[in-house]
Formats: sequence, C-alpha cells, structure tokens
Amino acid sequence: MIYRTALTALALALTGLVAHPAPAGARSDASAPEWTSCPAYSDEVIRGLGVAEDKVAAFRSTMKRLECGTVRVPLDHGDPGGREIDIAVTRLAATDQEHRLGALAILPGGPGNSGYLDPVLRAALRNEEMAGLNERYDIIGFDPRGVGYSTKVACPAPPPGPGSPAR
Repeated sequence: MIYRTALTALALALTGLVAHPAPAGARSDASAPEWTSCPAYSDEVIRGLGVAEDKVAAFRSTMKRLECGTVRVPLDHGDPGGREIDIAVTRLAATDQEHRLGALAILPGGPGNSGYLDPVLRAALRNEEMAGLNERYDIIGFDPRGVGYSTKVACPAPPPGPGSPAR
C-alpha cells in the first residue's frame, strides 16, 4: 500500500505524462529527476554483480547510456503531504530516439532487491526481449525504499520481551 503513491509519483515524474488520473491524494508535483552520469564500477564489482567475464565490455558500453537520478516521493500514501523520501532511479535511454514510444519501469523483485542496475543487467545483457524493447522504450530501474541508493529505512527496535532476542 505504501508503494502506490510512491510509484504513481515516480511514474508521473519520469514520464512527464499523465495517461490516467492520479489516485485520490496522490501528488502530481513529484520532483522530476535531474539525470546525471552514473557511478563507475571496477571490473571486480561488475563480476560480483554476476556479469560474465566476456560481458564486462558490453556492461561498460551499456553503462555509458545509463543515467542516474533521484525522485522525491511521499513515504506513506495515506499521508501524501507528509514526510518524503528519495528513490534512486536509472534510465537506459531508447536506442532509437526518433521512434521512441515511452518508458517502461522494471521491478527488481525481492524483497529487498536493488533494481538500480536492472536496465543494464537484465534488460541489455541478459534478456533479448527486453533489449529489443529498449530500442523504442527507455528502461527505468530503481532501488525501492530502504534499498541501495534510496532513502534508508529506520525502524524502531521492538522493546525486549517474550520472544524477542536478548540485548
């Protein structure tokens, strides 16, 4: 439930278009990302992401097309005017900009998985169908709340008691 407003705001900010009215209480003034270059990764880190040695050069080449940014969204859809958090987003631009149709956001799965590099790892290097979609669509990845480059989660510790670990 918390993700509904965050994803609506994210979609509005990333596309700049409203195909359907936003849900009641959703913010339509979510910050648009300021796209910048993404962090550089060492070969060791790239291989640690599961990229085969023969794909490292392709990973680096595709990373040159990846842009990074953040979007401010409400933490709780039940309180759209309340506390906001940053969601880290990436955009792998469509390779055929002249015939570009829009953007597709891909969900990293999980729980707790980063989707920041999914446009490169899953869309461009490991999935031919997704790579084909990337010809006409920007592929959007993101780190969910509390994961990777997005705002960290600060959960209060439960008080000690029956069934809780000793402190």
